[in-house]
Amino acid sequence: MAAPVPPVPTPPPPSKEVVGKGVVTGKEELPPPPIPEKRWNLWGAGYGDFVNVDDEDAAKGYRYTTGGMTAGLDYRLTDQFVVGLIAGYAHTWTNLRPGSVDVDTGWGGVYLGYFNHGFYALASAFGGGNNVSNSRATVAGDSATSSTGSEELSTFISAGYDFHWGHLTSGPTAALQYSWINLNGFTETGSITDLKVSGDSQESLRTDLGFRAWYTFQVGQIAIRPFLRAAWDHEYKESTLPVTANLVNISGSPVTVFGPSLGHDSAIVNAGVSVAWTPTISTYVSYDGQLGRGNFDSNGVSGGIRISF
Repeated sequence: MAAPVPPVPTPPPPSKEVVGKGVVTGKEELPPPPIPEKRWNLWGAGYGDFVNVDDEDAAKGYRYTTGGMTAGLDYRLTDQFVVGLIAGYAHTWTNLRPGSVDVDTGWGGVYLGYFNHGFYALASAFGGGNNVSNSRATVAGDSATSSTGSEELSTFISAGYDFHWGHLTSGPTAALQYSWINLNGFTETGSITDLKVSGDSQESLRTDLGFRAWYTFQVGQIAIRPFLRAAWDHEYKESTLPVTANLVNISGSPVTVFGPSLGHDSAIVNAGVSVAWTPTISTYVSYDGQLGRGNFDSNGVSGGIRISF
């Protein structure tokens, strides 16, 4: 006879987007500037995300916070084509209320960009791995711990067109991203109700449709650009996080439980300001939100620097 299995949720797969000359998690950097005389660009970005997943009936929600950084180097092959390498690291702290999940993530990949007057297209492919540590409060009043790993792959493509009205630039954007993550199975220790959790995989397929705009003004030799991006995001696959497990010390068939179901539609908002301190050095800061998704909301901040040479 199978015993009821408490959910052991893990954070959903991190999504990353390649935008302009930078990569940040689920966010857009400043719009691509006019191509400079320099052909090399070295950039780095840091970000923090604060996510809440609400309870749904018997499925208990959780909260997680991610802090991370990305860095990369790209080269302008021609006036229209850019190719680059990216890498990143992030740490995620998850509060299961009670219990916790800690995830260390490392990843790397390549990206390509094409720019021709107002039109642009960007594409990337990247992969990485996660080290996952779990601590779960049990119905027996003690705690069960475990560790495991996972692998992830993702591809991303976006395109758009920028119209110019003096110092104001604005235009439509569209993006498509596919992500796959595989979580390895693991066995808990430390409790009389330890679980053996089966491995599983999840897919995410999402589209973004929206616009972006920025306005450039000069303060002496410094160029300042407030920018805004807003989009409707639709998720076609990811909805719930299933966990299949059975008790280690009691015989029985595995039982599958599900976390809270997540909505398929949300609003993506990215607003901030970039500053070109010199023709070769620029920085930015921004607010990054995913709002209006059922049982899920995300608010974050990011900032970065780019150096051309």
